[in-house]
Amino acid sequence: MTVSDRDTLYELLDDLLPEREIVRSDVAGAMVEVIEAAGWRPPAREINHRADLDALPDRSVVLDAYGDVFQRRAGRWRTCDTASLGSDRVARYGPVTVLYVPES
Repeated sequence: MTVSDRDTLYELLDDLLPEREIVRSDVAGAMVEVIEAAGWRPPAREINHRADLDALPDRSVVLDAYGDVFQRRAGRWRTCDTASLGSDRVARYGPVTVLYVPES
């Protein structure tokens, strides 16, 4: 879980708890720890537009609507059984689910 995902989860939990500020933030923090330890992660992001595919960095991995997996390398999308494809072509098989985005 990324720091951003963790912060989002904390905010959601904190908003659900009663207004007692000291207890509320401590409880929300503890809940985030338990949820994270249990392996929770946010739902995978779906992409429906070529521009969003173009914005993903190299080494990102996506799954298209037909179950094919593509990895972005040198600005092109590649899979084990096809020639490299541009984002416009991959977007036709969407929506695509983002499986992995490398951290900078």
